[in-house]
Amino acid sequence: MSFGDLARLREEASAEIEWLIAFLDCTESDPDLEPDDFGIADLDGLVEQVGSQDWRQGGIA
Repeated sequence: MSFGDLARLREEASAEIEWLIAFLDCTESDPDLEPDDFGIADLDGLVEQVGSQDWRQGGIA
């Protein structure tokens, strides 16, 4: 295999990878959303965003 053949194969592989990534991005509802990513890191973040829903806590945090 010559250097030119290897360079051509690398270019083709790179183009195919880019196409596959674009395909996956287009077929997902939100390509940047991770499986457990809801925008709130933990319970403290949730309480900060929506407040306490527990009537015994005395209202919104």
